[in-house]
Amino acid sequence: LKKRVFFQLTNNKGNNVSPCYLPNHNLIFCSDFQTNYPQIYTRDAQTKKVTRLTNGRGYCAAPAYCAKNNAIVYTRYIKGTFQLFMLNLDDKEKCERQITFSVGDKLEPTWSECGKYVAFTYNFIDSKTRKKASQIASFNLASGNLRVLTSGKEHKSFPAWSVQSLYYA
Repeated sequence: LKKRVFFQLTNNKGNNVSPCYLPNHNLIFCSDFQTNYPQIYTRDAQTKKVTRLTNGRGYCAAPAYCAKNNAIVYTRYIKGTFQLFMLNLDDKEKCERQITFSVGDKLEPTWSECGKYVAFTYNFIDSKTRKKASQIASFNLASGNLRVLTSGKEHKSFPAWSVQSLYYA
């Protein structure tokens, strides 16, 4: 018929953004409908029930799903800085775990296919130039090491993993 078919997945008065589908067709997304601050939610594909995954405090955004470890990574605003948090979806208690603690905003996280690394946009003050810098960095979950992958004065953002390498725009 060459007609597009759209249907509404959420039914609330909030801003619902950053959706990502899970293999079971459930949805992870960000919304401010309950707390007036963005939080991370899941929508069950079978029951259509929406459940908040984060604790309702602070500003949470940009969830990314990893099938390898059935977890999401997202950003949360803590004491003036966006840090990375992780939540294992197999955990019945849905305990949020802060994984970065350093200065500089960590934004737009994305998982490596193996589930051992998270790439993100890293906004910080360059110690040499004393100017704001925006580079692509990675975080090793096993070692806790943060590594800046790009350089130069041009701002880099929105990393994405591929089979070949890490890309950014």
